[in-house]
Amino acid sequence: EVVEDRCPAHFANLAANGHFVVMASRPVDFVGTSGQLCSFEIQADETFVEGSEIKVKNIKTWAHGGHDEYYAEDFAIKLTKGEVTGINGVTADELGADAVYQLNGVRTDQMKQGVNIVVKNGKAIKVLKK
Repeated sequence: EVVEDRCPAHFANLAANGHFVVMASRPVDFVGTSGQLCSFEIQADETFVEGSEIKVKNIKTWAHGGHDEYYAEDFAIKLTKGEVTGINGVTADELGADAVYQLNGVRTDQMKQGVNIVVKNGKAIKVLKK
């Protein structure tokens, strides 16, 4: 689902081919330049295997009729059983991370509110900061 305050007139869709798409019903820009734009929830059944990964690949965004294209690095989200917890006020150095990225692929020096991608030892995990 999209964050309505940031994405007016936008909607999210999981296509039959597995593509997760955020689109606008009319030409309108995102509000602001940082923060969460959308989220998704994963539900596992009894065949869930601890440590499974969701691989996010071929990340591409475009704006202004396709004239401005942006790409982000591929990453994997490792799944574990249990409750989601938030992490506040933690920098990449304190995490021992190699890098921290916002969900849109922009590298940052510290975690921002919302979903962050933390890369450590070549593996990426999704971390929620409340």
